[in-house]
Amino acid sequence: MRILLSLLPLSLLVGETLEEQISILEQKLNAITDCSVYQTLTPEFLSSKEALDGFGLYLTGDALYWKMFEAGTEFVYTDVNRVLDQASNLQPIIGKSKKVDFNWNWGYRVGAAYTIPCSAWGTYLNYTHLDNKGEKSAEQPPNGVLAPLYLTYTPAHTFSALSKWNVSFSTLDLEFGRDFFVSRYLNLRPYVGIRGARINQHVHAHYVDFVDSIDDHVSLKNNFSGVGLRGGLGSQWFFWKRFNFCLDASASLLRGRFKVKFIENATIPFFPTTGILNDRYSALIPNVQFYLGFGWETCACGSWSCAIKAGYESQYWWNQNQIPHSEVSIRFPYG
Repeated sequence: MRILLSLLPLSLLVGETLEEQISILEQKLNAITDCSVYQTLTPEFLSSKEALDGFGLYLTGDALYWKMFEAGTEFVYTDVNRVLDQASNLQPIIGKSKKVDFNWNWGYRVGAAYTIPCSAWGTYLNYTHLDNKGEKSAEQPPNGVLAPLYLTYTPAHTFSALSKWNVSFSTLDLEFGRDFFVSRYLNLRPYVGIRGARINQHVHAHYVDFVDSIDDHVSLKNNFSGVGLRGGLGSQWFFWKRFNFCLDASASLLRGRFKVKFIENATIPFFPTTGILNDRYSALIPNVQFYLGFGWETCACGSWSCAIKAGYESQYWWNQNQIPHSEVSIRFPYG
């Protein structure tokens, strides 16, 4: 506070009545605010950053380099210990499954926010999108068999298998929060809001049986869309001048709807087969989100502000893969 008093003109204290001096001092103190790059005004807790007098509208843009991990992408079992039970015609499966691994890919996040002038309250709207894909193939091992997982029946001599997986991930978040400078170096921002999500997954599997001349194509869709509540806490620790560590954690619970579709086209000599299965149902889907990074920001009083950050982000979504699999781990007919 000694800096604030030293900046006050001396004329304020001379030649004015006591009431006028107090009124002028109150106006000067109320006008002193501090800001972050998000136009956060904090008269209660002043930090060491510069003051900014301007409207609270800003835009954000993030380049994302993400990789998706998902359980249940297995499309075939490989059995290298083929032991036929002649009595029951069952084939035990003693081997490993083949699953699809996804590639790293670029995504983006764009947003806009507004902070109420002379207040630390603000709203933030952002949209995130990522397209991810993966592919895996398998061939019959020596003295072994392949057991397909996406077929309504199990060919006896599957020679090769291929699975391609494509995912389109999108979220739209609207949040309301307030910044609190609890010290000169630490800023906390609790927030609540609404999250909407659309996650579309398309799978194409191809199985070939040269012995019986069977060519089988399977197309699967697993689409989810939902909306729900979201809440979290963001923080910044300014450890040196304009440099800071960022930590953000949030959780959501969405009420959504799954649309699952299964189409099988099997080219069997004299018996071409087409199978279609559709299912729709609702579910509550939770998810959590975590970000840890490093940032730098600056303010130019009355004109513009800028922030740059880089870090690690992770999201976890429960029960997203609803694609059905065959029970070949229990029963395997041999012909």
